[in-house]
Amino acid sequence: MPTRLVVVLLAALLLLAGCIRVQGTPMPGEAGPLRGRAVFGDLNTVDYCSLFQPAPLRAINARTGPAESSFLTCTVDVATASGPVVLTIGYLDDAEHSQFAGNVNEVRALPRELSVRSYDTYEPGWCFKYLLFSDGVNLEVAARGEGQARETLCLVAGAAVDGVRQNIVTGKVEWLTFRQNSLGRTDACSLARADEVAAIVGAAAAPWQPLIGHWCQWGGAQADAPSVKIEYALHDVRTPGSPAYDDAIGGRQARVVPLAAGYCAVESPHIAFTENDPYAIEIISVYAYLPGVPDACPVARRLAELIWPRLPPTPR
Repeated sequence: MPTRLVVVLLAALLLLAGCIRVQGTPMPGEAGPLRGRAVFGDLNTVDYCSLFQPAPLRAINARTGPAESSFLTCTVDVATASGPVVLTIGYLDDAEHSQFAGNVNEVRALPRELSVRSYDTYEPGWCFKYLLFSDGVNLEVAARGEGQARETLCLVAGAAVDGVRQNIVTGKVEWLTFRQNSLGRTDACSLARADEVAAIVGAAAAPWQPLIGHWCQWGGAQADAPSVKIEYALHDVRTPGSPAYDDAIGGRQARVVPLAAGYCAVESPHIAFTENDPYAIEIISVYAYLPGVPDACPVARRLAELIWPRLPPTPR
């Protein structure tokens, strides 16, 4: 393990190039409960791909593609005998906010007061597992695959959870350092006040307070209630079919994406995630969900007009 001085010097040098990764230290052996806040430290900068380990997937005869890191998740394409599965690891949050009330299918106790809660019948084509720490912090591991059997999806998600736990115990957690003006340095909940959102939506919109600042939601306490969400993501512009941002909203390039009746998103590109890779671009999206309203896009546009000028500046 590098000395503290070497780590600091490397960080200082690499910071000039943008996003860097700093590795943690092994968690002590069977020495008491594992607390999520102690394991992960600064929850906003966790590199979720440092938690992924391909060996448990190989043990179930699955092949894995490259792990792709983003603000909220690590995404891995998994090839199984019955077809493709998309695996995501991320969304650190308080269990009270992130788990599905009343739908748990299985709870598996692990050493050091860890547990795994499985939600394999919540939605067809998905299997959700949550690694729950002793302080109530949990990590979501999800597998999705169109037409895939529930057993296959949960086998993939379960193998991924085993790998995550091994990496945590052996100190392989890593953290990111965001570039100047990265979205990662801005708490999404600071971009709008509840009264501003309510005035645009036309309904009360109390904010949720997630543990990490890369997303925020107002309203939506009930499934049929209006809600607004801001979320940060990464997109590789070399991906075939990459969107064109040919609209102008709030002084920025943007695109409006109708998703369904009463559901609309507005997206805008920001800056490259690192200076070394100009193709991985930070994206901010604002979502408006208005049950009973045929077209939520005018509201989503107004929200973007409010929020975009408050974002960190981009190079001209």
